[in-house]
Amino acid sequence: MAAEGQARLPSRAADRAPVARRTAARPWPDLYHGANYPQLQQVKARWDPRDFFHHDLSVRPPGR
Repeated sequence: MAAEGQARLPSRAADRAPVARRTAARPWPDLYHGANYPQLQQVKARWDPRDFFHHDLSVRPPGR
């Protein structure tokens, strides 16, 4: 608990959780996009074939 007059920082407990608790049994695209993922990959292949717009959780091009 923050002392009086001190700002309290938001909790990042999920980031400190053991990896086993943060890792799902299924790949994240299945959990997040479900059956739509293959179609999203086709859209990605058409509009961003070189994967210029990417981050850790972005839709991957087909075959990656």
